Amino acid sequence: MPQVYVVIGEHDKGKSSLIRALTGVGSCVKATGNEEETLRLPSGEIYEVRKTDRWRVAYLDGGVLPTYIQASAPQEVKPRLSARVLIERVNAVGVDRVIVALRDVGHQAYLSAFRAEGWTIVEEPRTLDLLGTANAIASELRVAWQIV
Repeated sequence: MPQVYVVIGEHDKGKSSLIRALTGVGSCVKATGNEEETLRLPSGEIYEVRKTDRWRVAYLDGGVLPTYIQASAPQEVKPRLSARVLIERVNAVGVDRVIVALRDVGHQAYLSAFRAEGWTIVEEPRTLDLLGTANAIASELRVAWQIV
């Protein structure tokens, strides 16, 4: 079952900037895994699994591990991703770590769904109110989350 790292914040508070600064997601192709494949999820959704759904992130406790990263809050993307669909996508990709941004409003429903799925929420989710730069906050999170 995946370990989940969560950043929570309101709209336009820097959640995705923080995750990009923390992981490099979106800055270059550094994904691993199979070529693209098409899957039908239990919800019936057709999901195009991309190589970029498996980002390589280095953790002090596990080495370099494929990680599913949802830098934009699923409540903010179009179409909106429900907790169930997000869980199905992560399960389809087959990773052990997840880094996800969530909007403050409605985040409890996602956390409850993650826990019901048997996922481990790593420490208390970080509520984001950017009082510093994304890079400075990412430096703090690297220590707390043991990301190299």
